[in-house]
Order: sequence, then structure tokens, then C-alpha cells
Amino acid sequence: MRLLRFAAWLVAVVILGGCSRQAPGLTPHHSPAVLPSSPAGDYPFTVTDDLGVRVTFAAPPRRIVSLAPNVTEILFAIGVGDRIVGVTSFCDYPPQAKDKEQVGGYIDFSVEKVVSLSPDVVFTAHGTPAERIEALQGLGLKVFGINPLSYDEVVDRIKVIGRICGVPDKAAAVARRMEQVKSAIRRRTSSLAGDERPAALCIIELDPLWVAGPGTFVDDMLRVCGARNVAAATNKKWSQMAMEAVIAADPAVLIITARHDGAQPADYLHVLRANETWRAVKAVQQGRIVVIDEDLVTIPGPRLAEGLKQMAAGIHPELFGKSE
Repeated sequence: MRLLRFAAWLVAVVILGGCSRQAPGLTPHHSPAVLPSSPAGDYPFTVTDDLGVRVTFAAPPRRIVSLAPNVTEILFAIGVGDRIVGVTSFCDYPPQAKDKEQVGGYIDFSVEKVVSLSPDVVFTAHGTPAERIEALQGLGLKVFGINPLSYDEVVDRIKVIGRICGVPDKAAAVARRMEQVKSAIRRRTSSLAGDERPAALCIIELDPLWVAGPGTFVDDMLRVCGARNVAAATNKKWSQMAMEAVIAADPAVLIITARHDGAQPADYLHVLRANETWRAVKAVQQGRIVVIDEDLVTIPGPRLAEGLKQMAAGIHPELFGKSE
């Protein structure tokens, strides 16, 4: 079976941290980031990032380097994409991001290249190597770490980035749209009884089998959509799951994240039904396969709202029509 491209930060978690250790870099987590009480247009102001570091901004940054695909997406969504002077090779959305100067990969970006771009701020994310963060700070660059762990925290971090960039109203509008999508879905699923909440499994990669476990925004999204995440038993955020455990949990719905290759649920169902082990799983027997573009559920940015809508429709088609 094809190999899925993990979201860039997830690659770092797997490569750098392994399935039982946290990735270096953004290991501390402070939720939510606390914004100052001063009016949105006032500078200087100080805010605590997800590294637990208090960062002061004397003015809105005009030259920005983004070392994370989700931050790049957020910056464009709130209307400051023109201020981006550097991105990683993983920052490919929106399409305009590909036209920006690249500083290298997600975990092996060039510190020298970042410095040469003279950024006012460098946004980092979970998995950014700690030694490279320290190198940037040691060279006098302002670094701000972003590491949302839930849908609501993604919404919060959009507001934080908007405040930093001096466009709080635009950021609030993006955040509000995400909140409205979640609220609309929750209104329909909140009254579901326990037996009306199907056991579900979100597959990030099929072979080898990697799943989204507890403490992830995917896990949060599954609950909002009225499902029970069977990967909660792994007690790991992102990890491999043994097929024996999958069969024992017997999920009624499989959420499969897919690349932009046009694969349909029927394609996956054909492959899974050809496998004797997978044929024992209820979701495969009943044909309950939901395929979602991986970027809509693995990149913690504004498009999570679309991923949430598609997930809800796939899990509860009786509650959500295709146009929801």
C-alpha cells in the first residue's frame, strides 16, 4: 500500500522523538497562550509562547520566517502572507507559499539561511530541533513557538498570531469561522447516547499502521463528531497500532487520511477486503470507510474546520448531509 506523507511536524515527532518519547523543541506546553489585557493596537506587548518563553513585540513583525506548514497557512489566512520572507520545503499551502524563499526542510533547515533573511520573528512548531531554536535565539533572533494540541487551541493560536502581527480583527474572523463550524456540529452530536457514538479509528498511515491517539486534535475532533476513538487505548498521541489491537477494538468506522491522489473509499475498501486480517474488522465488513485529505486533519490550521465537517458527515451521514 502506498506510503502517506505525514504532516511535516508529525514527521519530526516520529523521526526525532520516536513513538514513546517527545520530540525535542516544543516539549513544554502552555495552554492557552495568555494575551495581554492592553488594546490590540498597543505595542510593545508581551505574550507567552508554547515553549513557556515570554516574548515581547515592540511592533508588528514585517519580515517573518515560518518553520511550520500550519503557521504558514495561518499567516496567509489572516492576510499577512506578503510579510513572509522564508518557509520550509514542507510549506506548500496555499499555493503562493511555494513561491517564498525556502530555508530547507522542517528539521534540517539552514540556520544561516534564516539569519540571512533578517526576520523580525521566526515561528517554530512542535518538533523543531531544540538546538536550532537555541542557535537562532543565540544569534539574536526573536523566536515564537506554536504547538496547539486541540481544535480549540488551534483557534486560540490563530488569534495569538493575529495579535502579534497587528491584525487581530482578521484573525478573529478566521477563528470565528472555525468556532462556528464546531458549534454547529456539536449541536447535533451532543445529545447522542453512548451506543449512538460509533467506535472509530483515524489512520494516518496504513502500512505500517499509524494512528491518531489521545491528546491530539484528531482525537478531539472525533469526540466533537460523535465518535469514540479506539486508539485512546494506545495511550500515545501518534503511534503504530498492532492489528491484534484493532481487531479487538473492532472499530465501526475507519477514517483514512489520503494524499491528493484521487483515491476513493471504494479503492481502500477493495484493498482492505483483500486482506484477511482487515476483513475481520466491522468497518471493513460494513463498508464504512471515510477518506479525507490528510492536510485537513493533520495540519493544525484553518482547514481543520473543513476536515471536521467531512469527518462528521462520514461518521454520522444521517445527521449531516453532503452540503453541511
